[in-house]
Amino acid sequence: MLDMVFFFQAEDGIRDAQESRGLGDVYKRQNQGQELTEQESIEIFFAITKLFQSQNFDLRRMIYLTIRELPHQENAAYIITSSLTKDVNAKSDLVRINALRVLPLIVESQYLVQSERYIKNAINDKNNAVACAALISGIHLYPNNSDLVRRWSTEIQEKLNSKVYQTLHHALSLLHET
Repeated sequence: MLDMVFFFQAEDGIRDAQESRGLGDVYKRQNQGQELTEQESIEIFFAITKLFQSQNFDLRRMIYLTIRELPHQENAAYIITSSLTKDVNAKSDLVRINALRVLPLIVESQYLVQSERYIKNAINDKNNAVACAALISGIHLYPNNSDLVRRWSTEIQEKLNSKVYQTLHHALSLLHET
């Protein structure tokens, strides 16, 4: 596993292509059923958090995919929640959308209160893709955090006036859940 982790430790800056291949290798091995030890997953997780500084969108997607598939460590939940919350507030809509998609799959219930207002604001976003990603986050969060999602009913109902069918569909789906 040490050879997979070495690509994170480039002292001369982030080399996106090399790290993207490395993340792809980790993701591929996970999907082939090769289990990571707890120590390996912790090392990869903390190495990945350093890559949140990259502005390369392809690398960001690989980061989100890999983090989503790593076994969740309770001691690392705060770090990843903070990084994703920062991305939910990014200027780039693509980064915001991807962060909103991953956030409900990773965040622990105790840290969800920090992220709630950002998801709620994203539901009201002018960009329909961001609003859809936030509504989908609500759909994923609802089974374990129904009271939290119910508090968003006003924002969700406002999206019923959308002329974009995808946004309307996700808003109706989430209202149906609540």
